[in-house]
Amino acid sequence: MPRVPWFGRFTLKRDREYAGGTPRQRPDDEIALALSTLPLYRVILTLGQRDGAATGPFFAILAPLVGEERAARILADARRAGVALIATCPLELAEHYRDELARRALPCAIVPA
Repeated sequence: MPRVPWFGRFTLKRDREYAGGTPRQRPDDEIALALSTLPLYRVILTLGQRDGAATGPFFAILAPLVGEERAARILADARRAGVALIATCPLELAEHYRDELARRALPCAIVPA
């Protein structure tokens, strides 16, 4: 029987029930259904007038994150329109992308899809 360090020699009932057992595997269609019910958000790169002309530093930052080809497309869209879509994903992942991009000094925003 596994021991839980913070309970000393006592164990939780669920630890006894699952000891030696394997967790239930979820089928792909069940996972797809769960993911389809989550609200989606867009992560958008916003470049100002002064940033639009010099996208070289942004390419060097963005390419390791999304790949060179996709980074080139994102920056071309940003140069043309001032904004570019980076990803459409659930909120937690969108916040993670935004935080990583902000940490690398890329201006971005999250909007509902």
